[in-house]
This record gives sequence, C-alpha cells and structure tokens, in this order.
Amino acid sequence: MAEDKIAPIKNSSATVSKLAYKDSSNTAPIVISNSKDLVKYVEGDELKKLQALDFKTVKVLVFAWQGSGGDQLVYEISKSNPEIIAFKYTGGLTMDIWPHQKVFILRNDVTWTTSNIDPLNALLKPIIKLKVTVTEMAFADSSVRKPIKLSEKKSAKAYFEGEDLEVIEALNFDKVSVLIFAWRGSGQDKLSYTVSDADPQQVEFSYKPGRTRDLRSHSSVFVLRNDVKWTAPK
Repeated sequence: MAEDKIAPIKNSSATVSKLAYKDSSNTAPIVISNSKDLVKYVEGDELKKLQALDFKTVKVLVFAWQGSGGDQLVYEISKSNPEIIAFKYTGGLTMDIWPHQKVFILRNDVTWTTSNIDPLNALLKPIIKLKVTVTEMAFADSSVRKPIKLSEKKSAKAYFEGEDLEVIEALNFDKVSVLIFAWRGSGQDKLSYTVSDADPQQVEFSYKPGRTRDLRSHSSVFVLRNDVKWTAPK
C-alpha cells in the first residue's frame, strides 16, 4: 500500500478480540507481522482490510487493557529518519473500569518504544538522521568532509533556529552528540553511511559527488550515541 510508505504510523478502527486483552496491555502490545495472526486478535469489518496489508512493509500493534475510563494512550513521532514512535500511557483518575483498545499500523523501518521518555533520547539506534534545517552559518563552518560536531546545547544556537533549535536543545548531550554536514554542490550529491557490527559500533560516512553542474545547498544532521565511533567521508 503506497500510503503506508508515506505515513510512519496510522490508526485503525479495528475491534479486538477477548484474547487481545489477555495477551497484551497498555505498555506491552501484541506485534502482528502476518495476516494469519490477525484472526486471533482482530474482529469485525476491519479484519479484511488489515489482512490485505503488505506485511513485508508494515506491522500491526494491538494494545488492549482494562482500566479507568480516563486512561489515555498517545504517541509522539520524532523528527528523525526513519522515525521513532514513542507511545505514552497516562492512567485515569476515575475509579471505574473500562475496556480500552488501540490498533496501529506501523511501517517496518520505524522504531517504536512504550517508555515514557523522549523518543530521541531513547536512542534505540547508534545513529538517527534528524529532519531539521540549518542556518547559513553551518555552510560557513562545515563541509561534506568536515562536519560540525556539537557536544553541548549552547553551541546549537549558531546553527539552528525556532522549533529546530528546540529539538536540538532537548537532547541529552551527556549521552549523544550532533553532527552537521552542510555544503553546496551538484544537485545529485549524495551523503550516506554504514553502521558496523563492531563493539563499540562504528559509523562510516561516504560521499558521492553528483554529475550535474547545478549548484544546490545540501545539509544533513545526525544524532549519534557518544559510545559510537565515526569517520567522515574521505
């Protein structure tokens, strides 16, 4: 389904079975990765729609629990690529008991967590690419082969503004650092990276110049765990 490649997460109005309440909770969802398992946990008209999903690209998460009528389960999506979904549960204050159910469709490349913590500071991966815009100063102070490394939040003001600055300043720099690559070159320029299986993990960046003669602005911003080693493009 083309739309599932665009949205990292989608809500489903599916009705869950009684077994779902036994096998899941508000913090430990059932993860369904094939149409066969859907029959155990999903009922009603939406079942056929979910069975038609391409499970090579998506998965289904089912949360089901009994609790206060005021219980809430929400999520936040990080400004990273791929995205991180952080589910957050808040218990209601009323003393009544109600059944609750939430069904979500997630792209398979999306990371998710049920911890009540900021999704970027969860740092489930050694490297995360942020969807942020840099200031003109970043182009003066860095290049595709010599990125800027931020190890403290006070340095971020020179390179980010507005909501993007808030994203950077919210990071825990005791655990992470930020790399900023900013350069001008061919519109076909590409900056990529690979992650090794070594311990500690190592990120190796590589740069492929484009062949077109147009001049474009490029920027890539990454968050790395401080225990991760990295090398810039040669």
